[in-house]
Amino acid sequence: MHCPICNHKKQQALLTLENYPIYQHPMEQPDKVPLPYYIDLQYFICEHCAHAFQGSYDREILEKIYSYHYYTPSPENIGAEFRSEFIDFINQENIIKNQSKQVFEI
Repeated sequence: MHCPICNHKKQQALLTLENYPIYQHPMEQPDKVPLPYYIDLQYFICEHCAHAFQGSYDREILEKIYSYHYYTPSPENIGAEFRSEFIDFINQENIIKNQSKQVFEI
């Protein structure tokens, strides 16, 4: 596996989330949204540029998210705890030793 930003070969395991919900916002008709509703996620961090990224992903699942359900912006009372915990986790001093700690998400 290579870093998608700098193509460096060395990464460290950063975060593993088992049975993580794919849809983090209410769905008006959940019976019309295809399974799966949960997946296991594993994130890595590049030792060279400190970019954090998923080790692998299922393109078909990502396309279904946008085809069947997309909600933005997220309300502050839904998913806020997950966002806050993730940001707190990556801001720990032992995760990124670089002085310019940044998270970039598309």
